Amino acid sequence: MQLKQLRKNLRLALVPVSLSAIFLLDILGPFDPVITVLYIPVIVLSTRIFPKGIVTYLGLVCVVLTCASFVLGHVEGFDKVRLGQFAAILLAIAATTSFAAWLPNSNRLGE
Repeated sequence: MQLKQLRKNLRLALVPVSLSAIFLLDILGPFDPVITVLYIPVIVLSTRIFPKGIVTYLGLVCVVLTCASFVLGHVEGFDKVRLGQFAAILLAIAATTSFAAWLPNSNRLGE
């Protein structure tokens, strides 16, 4: 019983840690700015953990983090992201969130 609860807690902790790591890699790391597409697997993973409403909220959080990194990337001396890349990333996150929120899954918490 305790092992099952531990697994549940680890899965719940994995999502915010992943979002934070991706955001920090985007604004501080030596990677290309399109690293924010890594939000997509986090959204898909969240369909196994959270109910549909929270998956939608998580997608919105990913969009906000992407916008924040875009703004931080356009600070003087940080011309890393082009507008076309930014739009493509937002579209990919929005599409993934839309599809993921409607996936049927009986393993979600709270359902």
